[in-house]
Amino acid sequence: MLSLLSSLFNTKMLCCYCLKKIDRSASECEWCKSTNPHLYAKHYDTARPFYMPLIGWEEVGKTIWMYSLTRRLRELASRVSENFTFIPANETANLFDREVTGAAEKFAPRANTPGELISYVIVLQKLPSFADRTLVMRDVAGEHFKDFIFNPPEIEALKSASACFLMLSLPDLIKKEKRIEGFAMDQLLRSYVNTLGTKFGVDTRKSKRSLVVILSKADALAARSSTKDRGGASDDYVLPAHLQDYLENDPMATAIDSGRSLRWTAVEFVDYVEKMQAVSDQIRNWVRGLPDGANFINLANSENIDLKFSLITCLSREVDDNSLLGQCWEPRRVIDPLLWGLVLHGAGRSSKR
Repeated sequence: MLSLLSSLFNTKMLCCYCLKKIDRSASECEWCKSTNPHLYAKHYDTARPFYMPLIGWEEVGKTIWMYSLTRRLRELASRVSENFTFIPANETANLFDREVTGAAEKFAPRANTPGELISYVIVLQKLPSFADRTLVMRDVAGEHFKDFIFNPPEIEALKSASACFLMLSLPDLIKKEKRIEGFAMDQLLRSYVNTLGTKFGVDTRKSKRSLVVILSKADALAARSSTKDRGGASDDYVLPAHLQDYLENDPMATAIDSGRSLRWTAVEFVDYVEKMQAVSDQIRNWVRGLPDGANFINLANSENIDLKFSLITCLSREVDDNSLLGQCWEPRRVIDPLLWGLVLHGAGRSSKR
């Protein structure tokens, strides 16, 4: 009788942690025993969830990107769009939001404890040119792909997700010692493909996947950076001038840092996304010249994986345990990967000009 009533009144939804069907009024998931976030359930129909695992090795900058994305979304609501609403929908997103509010006197966040799971759930309402959606992002340590050990919620997220974020630290990609240790960019992609096949029975050649490749710490490869910052690499790996310009001249960051408001319309958001898409192709062409870059791209092509590229930077310099976040926090283009996630999940709307 209960199952009949559930089907009649559509009370079922996917748990945001293990992606199994649960009753939206339940206080916790009957499968993974996680707390069912009220705001996730409340907006489930009006802001349809999209699920994006975040894959990357340790210390590539995943945590500081989530902090920076939270900050930028808060600023978008106050400076860029008068109608946009950003709603942290689970405890982790709420924690990040609280810490962002008082970040000036906080120390720069450290990397996550190995084995620690982070799930980040945010509701996005009335973002110009986009439909309302809820981002559900789970941090999946790249090390898991080496030993094929995953927790049950990670398994379903990886198996089901048609698109993932894959984060790579640009300065690490050109360090010979990192590549010798098995942290080459094509190795992570190969491990991802092998995991889908051997662990989950997914053949990407028959089931197309998309990866939003987030190249973090991109300012380390700017022309002003020393060869020491680049891991001793020569000028061969400096970001081309047009990509440096794109990274540094982030219109949202520029306006917000100067205390101005943008008040973008849907047309202006469409223009931003079109530019972002063009820059992705330019980044792809440059990545081909990085160590293992051509093999990374060719492997993706052969495995039916669509690659979208973003350059981001969150901190203005190398930080230590005594660095205050407010002194070195200069996020640039940190919203681009999120916009790619929305585009890949069909949330984008064209705008009449």
